[in-house]
Amino acid sequence: MGSAPSSPEPPKDDIFFNENPAVTNSGREAARAEFFAFESRELAISGQGKSRSGRFMSLNGPWKFFWVPHFAELEDGFEKPSFVPAASWAELEVPAVWELNGYGFPIYVNTRYCFEAKPPKITYLGDDKLYNPTGAYRKTFEPPAEWLDKGLEVFLRIGAVASMCRVWLNGVELGFSSDSKAPAVFKLSPHLVKGQNVLAMKVVAWTTQSYLECQDTWRLSGITRDVEVYARPKQHLQDFAVRASADGSLEVDAELAGQGSGAPGKLSVELLGNGDEPLCKFMLNGAGAKFSGQQKVEGVKPWSAEVPQLYTLLVTLEEQGVVSEVIRHRIGFRTVEIRNSRLCVNGRELLIRGVNHSEFNCRTGRVISKEDMLEDVRLMKMNNFNAVRNSHHPKDPHWYELCDEHGLYVVDEPDIESHGVSFQSDTTLGNREKWVEAHLERTRRTFESHKNNTCIIMWSLGNEAGNGICFEATYDWLKEHEKTGRPIQYEAAREEAYWSTDSLATITRNTDIYCPMYPSPAHLEAYIEQVKGDENARPMILCEYAHAMGNSLGNFTDYWDLFHANNLCQGGFIWDWVDQGLVKPGSPPESRRFLFGGDFGGPDTPSDMNFCCNGLVQPDRAPNPHLHEAKKVMQPVIFEAIDLSKGRVRVRNRYAFRSLEHLEFHWSLLTSQGGAAGEGKVTAKFDNAPNEVLEFSLELPSGIDLFSCYLLIEARTRENAATSIEPAGHVVAWEQWPMGPVAVVPVPLVVSPTVEKPMVTDSPGSLSVTSGYLKVSVSKHTGYLSGLSYGGEELLSSPLVPNFSRPFTDNDYGCFAPLKLLCWTDAAERATMIGQPTVTESAGPDGPAVTVSVDLDIAPKAVPVEHYDSFGELSAACGCQAFGGQVSRLALRYEISAGLVRISAHWDPRDNALFAPLNVGLMMKLVAGFEDVEWLGRGPHESYRDRYVSAKFGRFNGSILDQTFKYCRPQATGNKWETRWMKLTKKAASSGASSCSGLLVAAQSPTPALSMQCHRYDMEDFSGPHDSALLLGATKKYMEDNVRSFVSGGGPAAPALKAGQKFLHGADLVPKLETTVCIDAAQSGLGGIDSWLSPPLAKYRIDKHANLDWSFVLQPIAAHKEAN
Repeated sequence: MGSAPSSPEPPKDDIFFNENPAVTNSGREAARAEFFAFESRELAISGQGKSRSGRFMSLNGPWKFFWVPHFAELEDGFEKPSFVPAASWAELEVPAVWELNGYGFPIYVNTRYCFEAKPPKITYLGDDKLYNPTGAYRKTFEPPAEWLDKGLEVFLRIGAVASMCRVWLNGVELGFSSDSKAPAVFKLSPHLVKGQNVLAMKVVAWTTQSYLECQDTWRLSGITRDVEVYARPKQHLQDFAVRASADGSLEVDAELAGQGSGAPGKLSVELLGNGDEPLCKFMLNGAGAKFSGQQKVEGVKPWSAEVPQLYTLLVTLEEQGVVSEVIRHRIGFRTVEIRNSRLCVNGRELLIRGVNHSEFNCRTGRVISKEDMLEDVRLMKMNNFNAVRNSHHPKDPHWYELCDEHGLYVVDEPDIESHGVSFQSDTTLGNREKWVEAHLERTRRTFESHKNNTCIIMWSLGNEAGNGICFEATYDWLKEHEKTGRPIQYEAAREEAYWSTDSLATITRNTDIYCPMYPSPAHLEAYIEQVKGDENARPMILCEYAHAMGNSLGNFTDYWDLFHANNLCQGGFIWDWVDQGLVKPGSPPESRRFLFGGDFGGPDTPSDMNFCCNGLVQPDRAPNPHLHEAKKVMQPVIFEAIDLSKGRVRVRNRYAFRSLEHLEFHWSLLTSQGGAAGEGKVTAKFDNAPNEVLEFSLELPSGIDLFSCYLLIEARTRENAATSIEPAGHVVAWEQWPMGPVAVVPVPLVVSPTVEKPMVTDSPGSLSVTSGYLKVSVSKHTGYLSGLSYGGEELLSSPLVPNFSRPFTDNDYGCFAPLKLLCWTDAAERATMIGQPTVTESAGPDGPAVTVSVDLDIAPKAVPVEHYDSFGELSAACGCQAFGGQVSRLALRYEISAGLVRISAHWDPRDNALFAPLNVGLMMKLVAGFEDVEWLGRGPHESYRDRYVSAKFGRFNGSILDQTFKYCRPQATGNKWETRWMKLTKKAASSGASSCSGLLVAAQSPTPALSMQCHRYDMEDFSGPHDSALLLGATKKYMEDNVRSFVSGGGPAAPALKAGQKFLHGADLVPKLETTVCIDAAQSGLGGIDSWLSPPLAKYRIDKHANLDWSFVLQPIAAHKEAN
């Protein structure tokens, strides 16, 4: 944005910018349970929703709308009925966010505000300091005349508005409301008239209350949930609370409003089964406005996320024997408690397979449809999730209904996060007396709205908002009002200001759960050791872990090995569910160009770049590859091999409440070359109870070499157990084992061995070796394989060169890998050949052979120490040092015979002070024309050293283009861990004996498998700059801006570094005609703790002191032959 206009003055409206943050609303109805009151029992039990009721009116749809960029610019008097909107007023659909509909621009920041952190003032961080978008809304509506004729009370419900609204009806102010994610209800009756009524609203983007809304999400404004009007009798049910325990105890408390307006009302409760058959009915007794009643219901089935059994509860109000209104609410019978330091539901310990969930749609932002919600629930259940944390605010009422109905445990959380103010006790809002009421109000509203939802098993006090008197008050309030035993969690309930990856926190009294965020596996082990034998220890459930940004979720198995081995650690919630990338407004429906911070507004717009993209699914809900890993690792059925030679397998039931009778078990065999060798269905009866094991035998075929096969067993949903979101045949769990030791797979030869001796030609620039139609060239300047032709047709467009790096992932940037490993970039260009290539003749395994040998010194890139000394905090943050000194050594051997090249490599890193590289391998580019790929190894999705268990062994194929997964921000992608061979082929080739249709790459002894990948892109397309001046300059600027807050716990990883990328968005990648192929001996893992400091676990990194040997074959494929 440009410079600030001179006319607007700073806002003066005390309602929106109040020096006293305790003033959160005026005229708003008290929070109550979410329900709709129908006028008859028939309408209530129909289950068809409130839209069929004559007491309901939706105000969704077009509203007259006027937007200004500065609060003070909004014209006065727009709320008056006589006001005539000028031509500058437009129509805006409600619900909708302004920024995706032509008004203003989306802003993404993570741990900071988009305004200066000086409460209660709002001063925008960009150039225009007074920028604070404000919208005026007007809607004319006509309520049914009978509402007024019958004297019904009429209410307005605004589902959510960001961030604060002021409301008028027919020019009369009703009040104002804050809290962007909670409903605001106002009484309309005193000012409602027959015929046309004018409803007006003033909505402001940022106010004093916005200091409690510093969540990691887009800053988007407007009315974001449904707006509706409904009518109630004068005497009506004000609120009710239901407590339904697993033993069948049913208790209901109710409160009436409007008493004295007619005959005393009578309240009754009825419980219906799934066929609407009555199960029990009883009256509520009371005096004045308060009523209560209880009954033990025999034969009810308990609710759990695995078996979400619900019943219909009807609460009926009668006046003089006539039904006045009926509330329908679906309930489950369940009990939540902490017993013996374990979180239990219905008396059984839980294992939380959870994820943090943000309300997000890539085209509508914070406006979420019912279809969006159902799709998220469906995908979660299909991928073995059983729990969700509502991060970091309450959700739409329909979300809770879906979690009740389909079975997801919920941690509900108020709209409280003040991350941008810091967590220190002397600065955090969480420890300021004048902010106590604002915290309490948001907590009360969250609890009162959702107290009757069965799915909620825990309450949260908020997220990253410090600790202190505010959270002691909210904890105490919840403890007083929570009557069903649901525990309370708060991650910041600790004495330390900031959390630690490895060190334990000193937990304070205001949390029932030890719920750290982003602990390492070592942190879990330390807690297990610390509380061993302590019967009063708090259970550990990770509120956020396994930060799933970009190509991530490495070492996920390490967490789950600990969860399975130690039931004190009861799982956690992955951060997070969806990449929050936006599609540019006006883009075609098929667009998958997902935008993030910095893509909107001007150069002065605050931005934390792509830190909003850290989900298991992409913005349009297509799965990211790491979603498959989460599903596999968290699967509730575990298989163990007992004696595979006899087909003996053990299955362990990891469900808490179900037997395995809803599943059927299938097995299949693959040969060592990926071919089918048999399949069958297990006939045993799987009735083992939760946590029990069952052994069974498979009837494996005879007459085949089982020792060389792979056995796959799958647990699939039975047809009679299928649901609307889990179809028959859905694979819930699987396991695969080699039946014998994994050996090197013989090369599937595509040419016949020859007895002809290869011919060597020595020219000034290269050595060439010819064997039949094959010609191989080795450069005498570099030592690299510079040519590979078959029948005169060249296959390489660039040489086979050493590769010691990879495109940087978001996790790599987070732990400063671009600077730590700058020495390894462009290694091939800095290699020095020792002497000249040597040539030897031998009798190879495929006939006479010629071997060309070269030795290379790999010199580190010089990085002057003064670059680091000039900003010392960087050295402290990431352990950087000056690079130099000892070179590493790479020996390459090219053995040419019988139409193929056997390449052997030996890497000696030497004993030096360098950081270990991210990759050790070789890379080449093939000429244009290669289109398809087939491989034997893990697939079909990508896999890495610390993220591979979800990729099965088999024989897979596809287009080369499809092997590149387009993350929101391009980065390392497409690796195939433990690949035996890969065949790259052309679409069209002549059929002559000397014509080539493709190239085979196959691992050879001593390496049974290698990491391989292929792309129709350059590797540089996936990463940022490798230029040292650019990297160091960008990092220095980033550190100057952020290091102090970053090192103390805030700030995402190095956006300034990423900004130098050639392609910042996956959809921007432009395919090349050539194909890049990587053949790697070792790679660093991806990492999976966080995306700002933690590198991959040591056991998944390359050992910088260890030598590496690997070998593989390059074999052109004759067009008239096919690989086996």
